[in-house]
Amino acid sequence: MLELEKPNYDVVLCLSVTKWVHLNFDDAGIKFMFKRIFKQLNQNGILILEAQPFNTYKKRSKLTAEILQNYKNIELKPDQFEAYLLSDEVGFAESWCMCDNEILKQTKLAKGFH
Repeated sequence: MLELEKPNYDVVLCLSVTKWVHLNFDDAGIKFMFKRIFKQLNQNGILILEAQPFNTYKKRSKLTAEILQNYKNIELKPDQFEAYLLSDEVGFAESWCMCDNEILKQTKLAKGFH
């Protein structure tokens, strides 16, 4: 299926999605999503990714037996996403972190939006 993907987008926003893809489709699902996004981006396209921390997965892991099993089998943790996206398996060339925890602590945003 990935071989059929063609570049169509300059920017892909992936906000508050990775946890749900990961819990429902395990490591294979999140890897497939990243590869598909990369293939759909035009040259020099940008992925804006908000990956939820792994410690937030546990609360939702008991929604179904399948999700719980997927949660237990996860090996590719969110803190490893950057390295995976930059690997030859996916192909992104560089990354930037758009967060500054000190600035975020000073904002009035709800913790979930940090």
